[in-house]
Amino acid sequence: AASAPIWQFADLVPCDTSNVIATRDFRRTPGGEQCVENIRALWSALNAAWHGEHGEELLFVIFNTCGYVFNLSNFIDWLSEIFVNLAMVNYPYPASFLEPLPAWPV
Repeated sequence: AASAPIWQFADLVPCDTSNVIATRDFRRTPGGEQCVENIRALWSALNAAWHGEHGEELLFVIFNTCGYVFNLSNFIDWLSEIFVNLAMVNYPYPASFLEPLPAWPV
């Protein structure tokens, strides 16, 4: 696929290049700067919720996970990958190779 980060090998491309490109895609949408700031704020909000009273249970309920979230770092990595995948399939037409998505899902 043309959108696949095939050149992202160690010592060739900075590790955060994929995230920089995904951020750029979100920034280009209507209200994009606020969207980017909301996603950035999500990480500290998740951290605060996790460390608050009943944090695991709260995330379980909000995100409707199959069980409690036992590792916040892995959960944040999983959510981050969703945003990167949406940016990667931000085509001007509907696509369904990951999941059925509308045109311009970002």
